[in-house]
Amino acid sequence: MTEILETLRLTRRFNAAPERVFDAWIDPGRARRWLFTSQTSERHSTELDVRVGGKWTIIDRRDGVDYTALGEYVEIDRPRRLVFTFGMPQFSPLSCTVTVEIVSDGDGCILTLSQDKLAPEAREPVEQGWMDMFDALAGLVEEDARGALAGSVGLPRAEALARLDEARRRTGHLDGPTSLDDLRRARGRDD
Repeated sequence: MTEILETLRLTRRFNAAPERVFDAWIDPGRARRWLFTSQTSERHSTELDVRVGGKWTIIDRRDGVDYTALGEYVEIDRPRRLVFTFGMPQFSPLSCTVTVEIVSDGDGCILTLSQDKLAPEAREPVEQGWMDMFDALAGLVEEDARGALAGSVGLPRAEALARLDEARRRTGHLDGPTSLDDLRRARGRDD
């Protein structure tokens, strides 16, 4: 009997521009902070040859074990679409295709991820893995967005981020970026 494989589709809204979210997938410095890693990682390496046909490899060590994710870029259309193959050879010789599509949504974007060739019993853990990574990605791109906004008002980054967080708490804007006016009010000036 042939096993029927599934396609997983996940959608998530991010409070950051499509370019910022897309670049977090292809910039090794950003990708190493969220892609195929976790807070329990002991060591992490990210090698990305970002071009169609280019290879990527991420090795993440947890509890003394190296987990290797690897693949090849199939399509790159910044900031709208990224398609790559994905495999973890220590678990299976097979690979699948991951498609990431990003569309603008007001002051943020919506990301839809599809991963094909999933065995039914793998669906739940794979979905949870992506959800955990999306949480880390959200933290990264929203921190980057706050840092860019903070830098635009002439404060040192750490001080500006602290004031921005305070403005978000005070104004109730906890789920999204705070306006430049809110940051200026937190700084004590209205210019």
